[in-house]
Amino acid sequence: MKQLLTLVLMAWLTSTVAVAQENEYKTYSHNQFFQMIQSTPDTVFRLENAIIRYEPSTDARFGFTSQPGAQRRSFTNQDTLVVNKILFLTNVHFDHSDRRQSRALHHIRFKRDVILRNSSSVVFIQCDFEGRLNINSVEAMSTAISLLNRNSRTVSLSTSVLESRLKQGISMDMGTTDEQTRSQIRIEDSEIWPSNGGRGTRFGGIAISALTVRNNYFHGDGRLIIATDQTDDINISGNNFGQKTVEIRILGTEELNVTVLEDNEFNNPVLLDFDQLTVSSTFAWTQWSERLLSSQGFNDY
Repeated sequence: MKQLLTLVLMAWLTSTVAVAQENEYKTYSHNQFFQMIQSTPDTVFRLENAIIRYEPSTDARFGFTSQPGAQRRSFTNQDTLVVNKILFLTNVHFDHSDRRQSRALHHIRFKRDVILRNSSSVVFIQCDFEGRLNINSVEAMSTAISLLNRNSRTVSLSTSVLESRLKQGISMDMGTTDEQTRSQIRIEDSEIWPSNGGRGTRFGGIAISALTVRNNYFHGDGRLIIATDQTDDINISGNNFGQKTVEIRILGTEELNVTVLEDNEFNNPVLLDFDQLTVSSTFAWTQWSERLLSSQGFNDY
């Protein structure tokens, strides 16, 4: 009898905690989310603890179709949506995917800074960022992810910027994430300019599942850092780094499944720091063209 009462009590506590956690988050459709942005009289729009779901009846503008395994995407609406406010989103999670049942923030012109903290599953496609894009995560997000995944098998934990133009640079740093919320960082087929304030560009993560920096063009000079630790899959390929001084730090390589570092164009010295090569590593040494420096030795001076 005691065991039965204990089980009932535990079940009740679990359900109570789950309901309480869910009540901490407000849910909006994409249409409602942008209506709130446009109707805010301030120059800064702030939102915390929210889930932005895809509602087919109102959010068709944010959907698109793509062929399995292909990069070709078809958009039913390519009209540019203009956002003329600073966006400051904390613990806001998007119901996004660029696979099946595809939806994303696409064809949007952000005229000011976009700052996302502890947010996940956001996909930008063919967007123009006239301010700086800053995405960082410093804490586990398992509660929000479990709510986002409820009744859905299409949620992607990829934080992605695809086919976009970033006029003031970008910083993506996912920090340490727990096993349940191991995200991916993807930036592909995009153009990135340096910021007017001299801030560099950074892509990094600790214990994330994948980091992809592929087929991008980097304008201007300055420092660009790509840093990972204990990341399963890394693909840094097909990029033109222009006049950037590039620092690549790949640590925790004993846990790597795949590392690809090839077909990049470097015009300045490259600072490379990695633990060790593995049988799954592909490093095309000809791409360095005598520009390779030891990151550790350089930083000592």
